[in-house]
Amino acid sequence: MFTENIDVDNLDYHLEKKKIDITLEKCLELAFTNRAELNILEKTIEAAKYGQDIIRSEELPNFSLMGSYGRSGEAFTQRDLNLATEWKVMGKVRWFLGGNTMESAYTKDKVTPFKVTKTDTNVDSQSMNLKFSFWDNLAHFTKQKEAQITRHQAEKDLAEMRNKIRQETEDAYYSYQRYSTQLGLAINEIGYRRKQLEIIKTKRAMNEASGAEVMEAELQLAQSNGTLYESLAGVNVSIASLNRAIGVINYFYQ
Repeated sequence: MFTENIDVDNLDYHLEKKKIDITLEKCLELAFTNRAELNILEKTIEAAKYGQDIIRSEELPNFSLMGSYGRSGEAFTQRDLNLATEWKVMGKVRWFLGGNTMESAYTKDKVTPFKVTKTDTNVDSQSMNLKFSFWDNLAHFTKQKEAQITRHQAEKDLAEMRNKIRQETEDAYYSYQRYSTQLGLAINEIGYRRKQLEIIKTKRAMNEASGAEVMEAELQLAQSNGTLYESLAGVNVSIASLNRAIGVINYFYQ
């Protein structure tokens, strides 16, 4: 991303470095959009909501309706087979009442006796029954509480993950800003130390500076060079951390 293998002796200390032109708010927006951890937790919360809806649906009356319709008949081989219409309707209601269960069923049918019974009279029948069971569905409250806990835990995990991602993004962003500023200062310092070394070497040639002063200037230039490479490493590590924080590989190297 930046100039590699910088030669200090030939370094242009006005070197223009590449910058990341992005705000912290945009980085956070990218992170909250692209981090897979957030997407998973959001889907977990959505699934937990559906689970609660399923549990609540058990508290509503459950209606079922069944029926049959057809024609049937029976006769000896010596007689003609006459088919008659038969039908049956059955309705059932099941209702959860605070851990208890009430069931009611109604049945009505019409059956035509077979000719072999020597009667043509149709038989109609209907029945209705009611059943009330005490404390037979207490497990409903356990499932309800479990679904509630699952949702609250997922919401808590999501909030914690958002805070973690925010912190990671802010740390990487401000780290980049710090090392970027440090890099600019290091480049300027190298330019200054190089000029300083040239002046001291010139003075040494004219016997106006000692060898110790030359060595001191060279040492200061070497230290500035080390600061430069440290800053370059810090900038690139910060950018890698920022890529990881926003959840997009090599986003800032495109």
